[in-house]
Amino acid sequence: LGLGASHASLLALSVGIASAVIASFPGYWPLVWAGVFFHLASVLDGVDGEVARCTLTESEAGAKLDLFIDRFTYLIALVGITIGWAREGGESRPSYCSDLDRFSGMRDTR
Repeated sequence: LGLGASHASLLALSVGIASAVIASFPGYWPLVWAGVFFHLASVLDGVDGEVARCTLTESEAGAKLDLFIDRFTYLIALVGITIGWAREGGESRPSYCSDLDRFSGMRDTR
């Protein structure tokens, strides 16, 4: 396909951004899917280094780009989760936790 390590980095970044966008929606399932996407971004993060090593195109600039994308992905995921939490109502305990407690046999002590 002719794709290089930078393309793999940008794919990981795109999946990380998608994770943050999904996390910004309130509710249980958006948070679950955000976690799945964040994990996928984490897996894809390792691909760029492997591509660079296999194609003998490792560079300091590529390593810095990878590090920047890693940190940016963490930051935007945290921002997305925070926005989702605020949209949920910003409670100290999200409302879906009481549903989980009901199914697990625990009681809501609020």
